Amino acid sequence: MNILVIDDRRMFDRATEPVARTSEEGLHLLERFRGKRVDELWLDHDLGGKDTIKPIVNMLEEDAFNGRPWNIGRIIFHSSNIEATKPMILGLSKWYYVGRGEGPVDDPSLEPVTDYPSGG
Repeated sequence: MNILVIDDRRMFDRATEPVARTSEEGLHLLERFRGKRVDELWLDHDLGGKDTIKPIVNMLEEDAFNGRPWNIGRIIFHSSNIEATKPMILGLSKWYYVGRGEGPVDDPSLEPVTDYPSGG
């Protein structure tokens, strides 16, 4: 099982790789998994300073739009910046199973967000 996390501060015991702390580190982490299964991808919106998760979201959306979606079981936003994540959740849910969680969460029974359309 591959559980990847991009978060500037929190620790995740369930992460199977070192936590990426910036969007640049997150892009490098994901590139290592291109073409492989990622069971869970945990995303924090605010990554310190002016850095955000937006470059990762843009890449995932662009790849899916161009017919190359990533093999990701579910994407979980665990940011306290709910307003900033709403459009990202909506955009990604066109191609991926996306939810929102309270971070850090080590609960495998996390339910998907219910007030957004599901991917498909």
